Amino acid sequence: MKTQDKYHQLAIKYAPIFAQKVSREWRVADQIAPVDFAGPITDVAKNPEKLHGLDDKAVIPAKVYYSVCETTTHYFLIYAVYHVLDWWKRYEAKDLYNSVRDMLDEHIHDMEGALLVVTKDPKARVDGLVTISHLNFYLYTEPRIPTNVGEARRAFRESLRIVKFNETVDGNIWLDQATKRVKLYIQSRGHGIRGDHKGWGGGEEIWYYGPEEETAGAGTLDPQAKKHTRTVKYQLEDIFADKGLWGHRFDNKVFRQNKNGQWGFVYREKNKLRGGAANPPWSWNDHNDPSPIGEVASDPARFITRYAQGWGPVSTHYIYNPYQLIEPSS
Repeated sequence: MKTQDKYHQLAIKYAPIFAQKVSREWRVADQIAPVDFAGPITDVAKNPEKLHGLDDKAVIPAKVYYSVCETTTHYFLIYAVYHVLDWWKRYEAKDLYNSVRDMLDEHIHDMEGALLVVTKDPKARVDGLVTISHLNFYLYTEPRIPTNVGEARRAFRESLRIVKFNETVDGNIWLDQATKRVKLYIQSRGHGIRGDHKGWGGGEEIWYYGPEEETAGAGTLDPQAKKHTRTVKYQLEDIFADKGLWGHRFDNKVFRQNKNGQWGFVYREKNKLRGGAANPPWSWNDHNDPSPIGEVASDPARFITRYAQGWGPVSTHYIYNPYQLIEPSS
């Protein structure tokens, strides 16, 4: 099996379910979208124009971007979700409160996501989860088992590797009732991603399932599901695919450094392209985290050892890390 094929299969195996809240004010703006929404990826700055031209009942073909790193003890899987806008109001603000929210809470492009940490031995389970929500990372552990069967609970305890944390644990990992996959919750408008319901809000929902998952009636099998839930499949694309995100990392029609030194998707302002506030995984960072920018994706083993002690052992010896050009030895 080719290296890319192996890691693509791992990405499929652990692909989360994304439970997306949808605002009735602008349903289409809350849908997961591909970065190449308006055409070639080099036209990313045109995505908002195309979004504004869509009927609000349109369904956008969803795409989720992934990368996989492997050490001798763990797999580290990044899943990145793109929305065309991080928005507050669809229409022009007519009062001071909404005008301020427009200035503070809106920007063109949005990319947030999650890191899944899989302990390879003994049963290759997801033992750790870090989600990216705006300028914060949230940490989850010890899967919340969707069953009362004692044997299932013991099986997860046996595989658990996390013992002590440097960071606050924000909750348990939630698993989807029907698929037993990790479930991630995405807010409407701002699209912050959490591993639980906190800050999720009310309203309609779209549940996004990975390419290998049967979606027929899937949402109705979970006790959290509501009658206004839709299910949609998403495609998976390797961040390191030929002519993909990583291949365009220095293309100033796609990414430019912003005032914080992070790479951001470009947007057009007064006929000039500027680096925006939406970052690819190699520029993700917690606003008060001392870790280097993008370490959560590019060096996840070292990143997670800062978050957790006694988790282990956690090897930082990479078998595969495409960010660092490390390939498996033949």
